[in-house]
Amino acid sequence: ARAAGLRALHLKVKSRKADERTLIGAPMFHTMGFFFTLNGLAQGSTTVVMTEAAARAGLRGMLEAARRWEVTEIMAAPPVVLGMTKDGCRLSSLARVICGGAPLPGSVAEQFPRRFPHVDLCMGYGSTEAGGISLMIDREECSRIGSSGRIFHNVVAKIVDIVTGEPLSVGKKGELWVRGPSIMTGYVGDDEANEATFDSEGWLKTGDLCYIDQDGFLFVVDRLKELIKYKAYQRSHLRSWSWSCNRCRRLSTLQLCHILTRRQERYPWRSW
Repeated sequence: ARAAGLRALHLKVKSRKADERTLIGAPMFHTMGFFFTLNGLAQGSTTVVMTEAAARAGLRGMLEAARRWEVTEIMAAPPVVLGMTKDGCRLSSLARVICGGAPLPGSVAEQFPRRFPHVDLCMGYGSTEAGGISLMIDREECSRIGSSGRIFHNVVAKIVDIVTGEPLSVGKKGELWVRGPSIMTGYVGDDEANEATFDSEGWLKTGDLCYIDQDGFLFVVDRLKELIKYKAYQRSHLRSWSWSCNRCRRLSTLQLCHILTRRQERYPWRSW
């Protein structure tokens, strides 16, 4: 359903080429990397996957892969977009960069088109539980700096009051709730989490403070749940973890994020 909806949207974009090549610059366990890999298979389009050696080379390896295979589209997290604005690479075939996983600073969003005037920077928004929720499609939409695009096909969304749960009108800030065929059915074996995440009508509560403007563009304002983002990874319960020992109290938030990142890379099956 999601691939079919994206296909319908792409048919409306005149700038798209017949021989599109997409470089998956996001981890495949990430919603963005997972979906666009499946989307490439569903639509029969060319998908470029980075080798382990290219991934170890970081930004330089990714940009070299994009140049070598003449990709037209790159999936990237905000740190990669920032790195691209500072790099002297020439990517003549590149037409768009789809960015998600964490908020992109407005200064970077404004700097990117000056560095790559021929490339559309398409912001997207989603989650593990809901998959892709919104995405920018064409150049006009990509000019809405600060937005995460319009709501995807086959996704129903509403903004509700964080206290009463009542739906809010256009431009009002509240929690984003979504519903649709691509939304997860629930957490396995965790009834308490499911009860907190879904309402009685099956709406998934994203935990994000958002609003939708009069043109249908979604803006993510803040995070209601106690999570932070570091290099596009979720870090939970940082405050309780960081104050669990005297040594941790002397560490900065950035140092704690670095420690948690290294531990999750070493023990990916554990929740930090």
